[in-house]
Amino acid sequence: MPSVAKMRGMQWMVEISAPSNDVFSERYARIAAGLEASPSVANWRAAFEDWDDLRRTWKSWSNLTRLRYSQDTRRDDYRDAQAALDKRTPHMTALDTAMKQRFLTSTARRGLEEDLGAHAFALWDSDVATFDERISNDLVREAELAREYTELLAAATVPFAGEDRSLGALGPFLQDGDRDVRHAAERARWTAYAERAERLDDIFSQLVTVRDRMAKTLGFASYIELGYKRMRRVGYDAADVARYRDEVARVVVPFATQLIARLGADAGCDRVRFWDEGSLAVGGPIVPKGDRAWTLARTREALAAIDPTLGEFVDVILDRELFDVDNRPGKALGAYCTIFPTRKVPFVFANFNGTRADVRTMMHELGHAFQAYRSRDKVAVDYLTPTLESAEIHSMSLEYLSWPHMEKFFGGDADSYRREHLLEAMLFLPYGVAVDHFQHLVYGNPSATPAERHEMWREVETLPAVARLRRSRPSAQGCRLAGKAAYLRRAVLLHRLHARAVLRAAVLGAREGRSRGDARCLRDPVRSRRRSVVRRFGAVGGSAQSIRSGRARRRRQRRSRSVLIAGSPPATVETTRTSAIPLPRSASASVAAK
Repeated sequence: MPSVAKMRGMQWMVEISAPSNDVFSERYARIAAGLEASPSVANWRAAFEDWDDLRRTWKSWSNLTRLRYSQDTRRDDYRDAQAALDKRTPHMTALDTAMKQRFLTSTARRGLEEDLGAHAFALWDSDVATFDERISNDLVREAELAREYTELLAAATVPFAGEDRSLGALGPFLQDGDRDVRHAAERARWTAYAERAERLDDIFSQLVTVRDRMAKTLGFASYIELGYKRMRRVGYDAADVARYRDEVARVVVPFATQLIARLGADAGCDRVRFWDEGSLAVGGPIVPKGDRAWTLARTREALAAIDPTLGEFVDVILDRELFDVDNRPGKALGAYCTIFPTRKVPFVFANFNGTRADVRTMMHELGHAFQAYRSRDKVAVDYLTPTLESAEIHSMSLEYLSWPHMEKFFGGDADSYRREHLLEAMLFLPYGVAVDHFQHLVYGNPSATPAERHEMWREVETLPAVARLRRSRPSAQGCRLAGKAAYLRRAVLLHRLHARAVLRAAVLGAREGRSRGDARCLRDPVRSRRRSVVRRFGAVGGSAQSIRSGRARRRRQRRSRSVLIAGSPPATVETTRTSAIPLPRSASASVAAK
């Protein structure tokens, strides 16, 4: 792989650098001395700008270092640079923490909040609780373990279909229309993990020990509390997350169980297995109709068609080659978006493998990148990206906002892609909260052995609600769900309108100088749109009489005109029972209530 500096359109990357620790220390000391000169808001505001410039410099260099390491974990110079960054980070965190504490206790805070926003102070308040110089060595060790994990999986290859393939390159086979091929691919993938199980268990054991020790040193009962602080989860806590998990188990898991039962019956599976999930909604592989360059060209067309602002943005990304989506040996797994604040541009990292996931991943990461690009001139580096959960509003919204343009990528298979996309999103919810619950168990029991942690996961999988999902089989009940297809069409409409409203509100919020993390700029447009949907179609999951009345009214309307789903390409709504995934009343009622 050529160096990043030699990539066309990216020569400016060689100019991103960071001063030494001594230089940073001297500049931070100079800012601190200036704060002592006057308690005026103007003086503290000027000092903040100097501090924020330093943070942008550090963030640009550290993000570039991590990106290069992700691009090729085998290169010694990239690995050495990442190791050097990990060793420097505790020193920089100490400087940053001390400065945040000064601002948090300043007599000028109220005036600064009027200018900078109270949210920045809430974030800093969370940050200062996560660091003390006593944990510096543990922070370095934590980073070393993360690198070991990344390199272990990046180097993993498996023999399959006559070639040695990386784990990411198995993607097309995991979505193959032949069930035996999917099963063989999954077996090959998990065999690779099994062969490395002892090393993975050891890395995880050390990581849990290090994190628990850091939490105890900082005065927390366990890493759970520290983890929430490190993720900057302001405004909600573990109890709120637990209630969310319970709601997913109560509402979504039964719905997902019925979906799998219905689709398994349609597919003729004697029993639905996890290697079937990728093809249940579509019956076979759905792939972009062209190669990488073709897919990127269609991406440019799709975003420009959604909105000119998105079109201008994607031109910046593609023309300046602010992306790396090739799958190659030694490249870290996964996908993410990073930013370079001093250059005011984002960068998309992904691993294309020729499947439908390429399109979804690109739209997802471009959603992150669009948010970062629109926020590039925010007053504080803390506002350039939201916290981890809030950031997904933008990425997942663009996934759905691009739905009307999936024909550009998949042609006649676009409807199948949309059905599979919706199914995967629904099935992820039980899995996502199961992983979250598992992490709470692990960090709540840090002395557990690998075998005991394995048993914890089995316990999570056999919780009553989750067990129903795992044991789902085609059944008469699943077949009867075909008659409820109208529910899904309403839910899809709500989801599309919600996503459109979110993007519009986000763009307006950026124009008005609001923080991306401010949920208030998203709330009212979404509610008003949902109310209009309810007025037009009736409450989703309403009474049987209202549903029958609504069906009768729509039948009359279809006799005279085509009914269009908002945001879709011109087409009549499918009314056949096999054209959509059904939405049971219990789940649809929850959608409407929210």
